[in-house]
Amino acid sequence: MDKLLNEFTVHRPIAETWNVLTEVERIAPCMPGAALEEIEGDIFRGVVKIKLGAISTAFKGQANFIERDDTAHRAVLKAEGRDTTGKGNASALITAQLESIDAGTTRCFVETELHITGKVAQFGRGIMGDVSKKLNTQGAAPSGSATFRAMDVVSACPLPVASVLWRTPKRGAVLTIVCKATYALLPVESSLAAEQDALHEGDRHRDDDPARELLVASDLVPFKRRADVVLVGRAYAPRREPVRSLLARLIAGEVDKTIEVFGDRAFALDGQLG
Repeated sequence: MDKLLNEFTVHRPIAETWNVLTEVERIAPCMPGAALEEIEGDIFRGVVKIKLGAISTAFKGQANFIERDDTAHRAVLKAEGRDTTGKGNASALITAQLESIDAGTTRCFVETELHITGKVAQFGRGIMGDVSKKLNTQGAAPSGSATFRAMDVVSACPLPVASVLWRTPKRGAVLTIVCKATYALLPVESSLAAEQDALHEGDRHRDDDPARELLVASDLVPFKRRADVVLVGRAYAPRREPVRSLLARLIAGEVDKTIEVFGDRAFALDGQLG
């Protein structure tokens, strides 16, 4: 078991901070990687995605308040989850205590008793502590604003859309709208594909193993300076005549890339590559 201690300051009165902190459906979108999926009575179900070193993982589970004192501004939340790839489990007992510094400032102390099994557990206390501190710090700024809200984005066309809540040190809370388009590439003219590729909410690795190579990157990222262009397909020689290699070129807007494609090759006994 690891015990993680964190604290942060919110520039809001203690009563206002308490109301936001204990309203899970309101605070969940402010936590990086957290998604609240269902509320049933006092039970909150959802997914938390985190990145630990070279491993990206997601835990799906539920949480509920086992103690809540609105007068003393103290709450205890019990959370349990399972790695979505089936390679581990996690449970946590999270105790939050608010302290009023002055009429408009509140300090929050968070103590987390964390139990983790499986592949993620190999990273130990050091990295887990850094992640815990980052989650608390990044979630603190939005929770200090009584007007911060998530936004539901609805597509009025065949293209899938989504939104990502994040924050920057200078600008505070930021909402990024993501729209993804899949095209069928044809000679001279390319049109929208009949079947649009869905948005990828997380990184996809070979065999769903986060320790292996990345196959598809998440579409839900805070900011990209330019659009991703991914080409998947086969290359054929002109007139289907046998060739040792051929050049395949992709031009999409300012993107102009050429790759040399080879057929199956093997080393001969004399060491030559054929």
